[in-house]
Amino acid sequence: MIKKDDDDVPKEKSVRAEDLIVKEVKAVGGMTWTDLKAFLNFTIGGYGIISWFLFASLAACSQLASSYFIAYWTEQPLKEQQDMKYPVLWSAIIFLFILFSFLRGLIIFIIFVYGNTNMHNKMVEKILRAKI
Repeated sequence: MIKKDDDDVPKEKSVRAEDLIVKEVKAVGGMTWTDLKAFLNFTIGGYGIISWFLFASLAACSQLASSYFIAYWTEQPLKEQQDMKYPVLWSAIIFLFILFSFLRGLIIFIIFVYGNTNMHNKMVEKILRAKI
């Protein structure tokens, strides 16, 4: 009788398909602090968060400054209200508000895109390097 190469290989315990497939369980609730910390590890770090808070604060302050400036402008005598410096200053404040709001949105966009890209790249790397 001829011996086959398969006879030398030890037979492993057979695995049922039901044991390999696990039913998906939906998590109830929102993101936990642990999830947020794990995501923030993949982002641009503390400088991004600090920058976002800085530009969010500057946008809010420039919005308040616009309202304060209009109130100040309307309290002036009619002759002074028609001076050209008031519309120029108000336009500058509005421009700063738009600029700070844009930068705030850009920074949060960069944080999310950079974090998601790094997280998915790391996940793909771990899957590709996993033992088969």
